[in-house]
Amino acid sequence: SGEQSALKAASKPAGKEEEDVIGSGSEGDFRKLTEAAEDMLGRPLNGKELQEIGSWTKDLGVTDEVIYEAFDYCTEIGKTGINYISKVVLAWAKEGLKTGDMVKAYLEKTSERQGSYRRILNSLGLKRNITEAERRMVDSWMDEMHFSMDRILEACEKAGIRLL
Repeated sequence: SGEQSALKAASKPAGKEEEDVIGSGSEGDFRKLTEAAEDMLGRPLNGKELQEIGSWTKDLGVTDEVIYEAFDYCTEIGKTGINYISKVVLAWAKEGLKTGDMVKAYLEKTSERQGSYRRILNSLGLKRNITEAERRMVDSWMDEMHFSMDRILEACEKAGIRLL
């Protein structure tokens, strides 16, 4: 959107790489970021929230672009509390996400994996969320053993027949 483009332009001084500007945003950039966040939330931010947002840049080294994406993502899923948004920012910082493009790629991969979990459980006739143990097992099949979704679903079908 135009708002996001303006924010990205404001958060990157001319001639500097994104990595060089982490945590070095100006007061004007911070104001643009918080105004964009208020627009997404549909309400003004309070003092505690403004301090929290400032701490993400200062203490975690998170870029304005990643913070913008966090507000965008959280408002999209209906989670507008600063504590939830803060947990998202912290998780993304731990994942090493430094740019909006990195966040978008991460979210796309996460969404695809969630879809895979649903397909596998549905193929077994299970209409519930995946457990942590099941998630680790499926991740191992896909990431370590490099099984295709077709192969996994075929195995689930065979396992389902044996259960009947």
